[in-house]
Amino acid sequence: MRSLAAASSAQPGGRGKVELSRRGMQLYATDYRFVSVRRGECGRERLKEVVDLLCHMGMQVGAATYASLLRCCTDLRALWDGRRVHAHIIRAGYDRDRFLGNLLVRMYGKCGFLEDACGVFDKICRRNTFSWNIMIHAYAENGRVAEARYVFGKMPQPNVVSWNVLLNMYGKCAILNDARSIFDRMPQRN
Repeated sequence: MRSLAAASSAQPGGRGKVELSRRGMQLYATDYRFVSVRRGECGRERLKEVVDLLCHMGMQVGAATYASLLRCCTDLRALWDGRRVHAHIIRAGYDRDRFLGNLLVRMYGKCGFLEDACGVFDKICRRNTFSWNIMIHAYAENGRVAEARYVFGKMPQPNVVSWNVLLNMYGKCAILNDARSIFDRMPQRN
């Protein structure tokens, strides 16, 4: 495994230095590329640069860095980079992590790849309300009314967000009778 410090030290003006802990091979977010992604300041080129660095160097980073990368992939609808980050997450052993799983479901849903979103959702250990809401939202956002309704029906305890996602979906799809029915059944109205 190659040292990121050696690979990044060639940056002009000393920029881009990455320190690597020998214990656990964790990447410290001092590299300007990683810092910008963690702050959410990423464009397509910066995202690609960071994902390339991560994947080609075979490095393992913490959950917070994976989360930032997934948020950027989601915001940019960068499916290819998101798939690469997902593969890296699996290799790093974070594939059953609920937090990262939720972000993966969100990314695949935003990119319109609902089968992948569902596959990740099925593997999330101890799903929480947020997990269920993200899956319902992924279906709703893509106009998959029946699937959204099905997941909503399987949800252990829908909350106000769950009801609102369904209500919003019916409204956008102009299924007003069902929207009214959902509204009338809502335990809390805001």
